Parts: sequence; C-alpha cells; structure tokens
Amino acid sequence: MTSTLEPFGPAVALTVAYESVDITTSRAFRADLDKALEGHGPLVVDLGRVRFIDSAGLGALLTASRVQHARRQPLVLCRLTPPIQALFELLRMDLVFDAADTREHALALMPDPALPVFQ
Repeated sequence: MTSTLEPFGPAVALTVAYESVDITTSRAFRADLDKALEGHGPLVVDLGRVRFIDSAGLGALLTASRVQHARRQPLVLCRLTPPIQALFELLRMDLVFDAADTREHALALMPDPALPVFQ
C-alpha cells in the first residue's frame, strides 16, 4: 500500500496509507513525509486510515513539524482516528500539532500567505 501525495489548494496533502505506523512501516512513512516536504510549502497530513502509531512514527511527524516550522510553513494533521486522537491527547501532542476533522478544515487553520510573518 502506498501513501498518496497530491496538490490541495495552496498546500500539498499526504494521505497516509498505513493502518499501523510502527517499526515495520516507519521508514516508508518517513520517506513519504520527506517527499511531501520537498515542495517547501504548506502540508496537510491525512491520518484517516491510521489506527496505531509508535514512537518511530511520532518522531517522523515531529521532524516534519520542525522542518515546516523552520521554513515558516504550516503542517496540519487531519482526520485523526479515535485511537490516534486519544494517543495525541495522552502524550499532549495535541498541543504540538494543529489538527482538523477534514482536509478543508485543515486549510482553514492555515494562515493567509498574503499576511506578513512576524518574528
């Protein structure tokens, strides 16, 4: 199963294909994120199929978040399944990542690119 990468409004959307992002799939997941980051613009990561994520998967998401932060580009997660939402709340990752119920809502959470960025 292959994750898909497609333009989505002003962003790129990565739809994660794996039900489990763990030691067996984390290398492919990281490669998918790296490819998505090549565009240097806003990124939406659709986790609608993911039922489990381990520390390797969380590490890949945190690395992508740091890259986007350094570029001053948003990274928004969307369609978190109940087990992933519960894990993010337990680990307080919901304070680290912006998350949306839908892809459209993810776009709405992104700042207007026409506005100036203040440091």
